[in-house]
Amino acid sequence: EVDLMKKKGDIVARAHDLKMEAERLKLGSRAVLVVAEVLLSDPNTMISDISTYRSVFIQFTRTGEQAQKAQAYVLGAMSIIVDKNSSSNLMDKACHILKSLYDCDIVEEEVILSWFAKNGAKRFVSKPVAAKLAEVCSPMLKWLAEAEEESSEEEEESEKAPSVPAARAASVEISPNTTKSPEVIIESGSDSVEDDDDDIDIDAI
Repeated sequence: EVDLMKKKGDIVARAHDLKMEAERLKLGSRAVLVVAEVLLSDPNTMISDISTYRSVFIQFTRTGEQAQKAQAYVLGAMSIIVDKNSSSNLMDKACHILKSLYDCDIVEEEVILSWFAKNGAKRFVSKPVAAKLAEVCSPMLKWLAEAEEESSEEEEESEKAPSVPAARAASVEISPNTTKSPEVIIESGSDSVEDDDDDIDIDAI
């Protein structure tokens, strides 16, 4: 049915219907594996097809309790398609394919890093192919890992930040009071001195 929808050109418009049909057939998160293999079957247009069929993939990978499992299956489909099209040198484009899946919000950073860390590709392709895929995609994986680390550091800093401004705010509130207080005392003291001087002058007269 996915192939038929693709040929008719109405699969994007019927993305939700496709998801409902997959649920009716109780295909679970694995359904997106079939969808991806059909929609991304052309090695010459695979990267652009990811963007074209983004709304279809998101129905499976960004909604429901099994969303992250579905994302892992999309990565599995990527490895299968890359392996099948070795004659087209699709492996050389694997990093760009992965980036496109990430940029289109089809697969999340957390899932990508976890999937490659666990060598998830070996479930779908041979170990040598899985190793090659990880090697080719390493620049993207390194970039994601560094971005995640920076994000974690920023979150830690933001969690600590409220206590620092609070302390500063307290010192700012206290500081004006301590600086003003002597001025008030001095002014009141000078007034009393002036009053005393006036009294003395009056008595003298």
